[in-house]
Amino acid sequence: MSIMVALLTAMILSNVVQAGGPYVISESPLIHYAGGSGYPHTYSSSGCYGSSCLYLAQSETTGWWHWNVNYSNYYQWYAWDPTVGVAAAYYTVWESAGYQWQVTVNQANHHGSWVYIGYSDYPTNPGEFMYTTNECVSGYTCSNLKVFWDQMELTTH
Repeated sequence: MSIMVALLTAMILSNVVQAGGPYVISESPLIHYAGGSGYPHTYSSSGCYGSSCLYLAQSETTGWWHWNVNYSNYYQWYAWDPTVGVAAAYYTVWESAGYQWQVTVNQANHHGSWVYIGYSDYPTNPGEFMYTTNECVSGYTCSNLKVFWDQMELTTH
């Protein structure tokens, strides 16, 4: 009996610890949100988290793609900036309650680090996700630069 109680206690405690995250979400597969439907290209490099990431060049048809996550009760949002990125990109967190915000990230400035996208303070929101686009960001170099999708991270606290 005491072994059963110990196992049950360990399972409960491990679930409590995991409840807050952080959770790392792969960029593959991405989900099409809007715009051009040409799927982002694979880029193999040690500069990407896990040795590969996805990209669209700014010269390609603009497309909005989000990570394969659409759940509720997320709070902290982060995006991994691969060391190969040099373009500026818009990251948008969308919440089904009607709230969204956009952050501009210059991928040339945060090489190999997690970039903080923001804090979601709508804990009862029934669904939310983060997307980015290869759209040219006003005020930054806009030519044939690659905009990268790599890992994202989120927490539930």
